[in-house]
Amino acid sequence: MKILDFLFYYLVKWFKKRQQKFKRIDPIEKTCYGLGITALLWLMCFDMVIEYFVLKSFKSIIPNYIFVIVALFFMWLFKYIYITKERDKDVLETNEDGFNVSEKTGITISIIFVFLSLLIPMALAFLLHKIDGSS
Repeated sequence: MKILDFLFYYLVKWFKKRQQKFKRIDPIEKTCYGLGITALLWLMCFDMVIEYFVLKSFKSIIPNYIFVIVALFFMWLFKYIYITKERDKDVLETNEDGFNVSEKTGITISIIFVFLSLLIPMALAFLLHKIDGSS
């Protein structure tokens, strides 16, 4: 949970700095949606690796709509944890020291983590496809 709190704290800070660009949704809600998508992408990575090594197949047996449902569930779960249960106040108020890193460093680490969450499934799919094609 500490990793999620770290990401939540610095992504909220990043969205609050860009409030003029993102006017429609609250920064805390945007962060919950982003964390939900990030969690789904990491789950997809684990699914790809497990299916490839267990089933020896590159093609997924899980239908795509299941991933959409899981993504919506993760978004709801993070909204429930951080907004409904008001964990956002605990994380944002009690971590004013910034998890012992500077604000710029924390935001950079969080953005890189989210960006890598987008790139790793694509790279993994490419890699597993190459391995599958060469055998």
